[in-house]
Formats: sequence, structure tokens, C-alpha cells
Amino acid sequence: MTEVFKQSKGKRQLSTIPVVALVETAKAFEFGLTKYSYKLSWRDGDLSHVELLDAVRRHILKYLSGEECAADSKVSHLAHASAGLAMLMDLKALGLGRDDRPAACPLDMYGSNPWDEGEHE
Repeated sequence: MTEVFKQSKGKRQLSTIPVVALVETAKAFEFGLTKYSYKLSWRDGDLSHVELLDAVRRHILKYLSGEECAADSKVSHLAHASAGLAMLMDLKALGLGRDDRPAACPLDMYGSNPWDEGEHE
């Protein structure tokens, strides 16, 4: 047992990712496979990072409004959002797609963190 522990020391602990997150996200990717006909389709072309993030936001907002699943896929909006973020991480790691985010807005212009509770002047 000690030998196995030593071999995995310093490696990513993929077991920390909840299995339900992997399974549900896979459902969203499987739907994409039927829609786009092949795996890794997001790597082709010049996919806009902002458009991908907009799709993620729409799924999150639909979930927040009380809608559990996307009408076309019957897959959880959270799974679609997770798949979108996974695609974006993949694009970023490979240097693919079009990073068309607007210029960064420095958070210190708000005084402190704008997401903290409290007053900001």
C-alpha cells in the first residue's frame, strides 16, 4: 500500500472531482456530439471565447431562474455550463480559439473587491 501511495504522490487527485459532475458534463458533451457530429469540434475554427462564455452564462441564468434542463437536450443547465467551461479551458491550454475578452477592468477602481458586501464609494 505504501508503494502505491509513493507512486501517486505529487500527481493530480482526480478523485476529488465529484463523479456526478463528470457524468452530467459527459451528457452535455454527448449531446454536442450528436449536434456537431464529431468529438472535439470546438477546437476547429476560430471559436470566440466570449461567445462560449455567453452560452455558459445563459445556462447558469436559466438554472437560476428555476429551469433545470435545456429543452433541446434534456440535459442539466449546470452540465452544459460545466461543459462550456471545460471547452474554454481546453482552448486556453492549447492556445486555440479567439480570446476576444474586452480589456480588463481593474478591480481596484471600485476601492476594494466589488463582490464583497458593504459599501463601495
